[in-house]
Amino acid sequence: MYFTEFLKLIRISFLKFRFHPFKGKTNVAKATQQPIWNQQISFAWTYPSLAQTFLVQLLVYEHLQWKCTAEYELHFDEIAFKDKPAMGPTFIHLYDNLSGSHYVGRILMEIRSECLDADPVREIRITNVPQLDEKRYWVEEHFLVEFLALQGDFLHACNASNCKISVKLAEHQSNFIECYLKSYDFKKNQNLSFNLKCFRNETPYKAITLRAYLPDNRTKYTSDIFLQELVDFVKYEIEAFKMFQIQYALQYQSQVKVLRAIIMTVINRIKIANENKRFEHTGFRDPTTWDMNRLIFLKDYFVSSCMTS
Repeated sequence: MYFTEFLKLIRISFLKFRFHPFKGKTNVAKATQQPIWNQQISFAWTYPSLAQTFLVQLLVYEHLQWKCTAEYELHFDEIAFKDKPAMGPTFIHLYDNLSGSHYVGRILMEIRSECLDADPVREIRITNVPQLDEKRYWVEEHFLVEFLALQGDFLHACNASNCKISVKLAEHQSNFIECYLKSYDFKKNQNLSFNLKCFRNETPYKAITLRAYLPDNRTKYTSDIFLQELVDFVKYEIEAFKMFQIQYALQYQSQVKVLRAIIMTVINRIKIANENKRFEHTGFRDPTTWDMNRLIFLKDYFVSSCMTS
């Protein structure tokens, strides 16, 4: 398990972790605006176990005391593949414990697990490791994301006549657009609060725009594109087969032949896709652990389906 960097303007900090019955902490990063720990945490335990939650806490030295600024929970049963918890390398994003909308920073980390033949010593080890190079796994591109705030209902705004709306993604902040609030036209016999307001935007709409550098993972999902194409093809053929059944209601042998032809066409498409490696990673970067597990699952599932058929 790797802990590498934390991106936020702080002075003194360290990471504390807990996984029952293990607990420990990284080295203290001092006098830096971008702490880098580059430490590996190793421990042995029986899986599955009653303990499934791995807790990561960020502690910052402020006002002559250590303060837990943010924490993040990882559940091993949710990231396990074939009984082996694994994740990343990837960033986990942290938000302030007291203010959930306040972004604190992000941690680059990786989780790996392996089966041991002998019963190991139940102890925790913390060692220094080389820095993870995230450029091996993804490339960041500039994205422009647009949102339209068309309407809002049942807003609690007693004396306000307008409101401002924006979008926030981690450390990225969009522009603000102003919306003018209106009161509902309630009848006297309706038991509703008169503090509730609404807004309706009309053309020309003002867009909320967010510009950010984000990992471009589109090349990793060629298999998903193929699967969507396959699903669309099956839906189209099934609808056509239903029309064929209505038109030739009593010709059961012909219906069986048509249905068999549809099934064989789908199987052949899957076989050709497997031969052309459309289920494999086609990106320009190294696959992460999650990428490899996901592709193994897809390939095993469809290959076994073809063999069964």
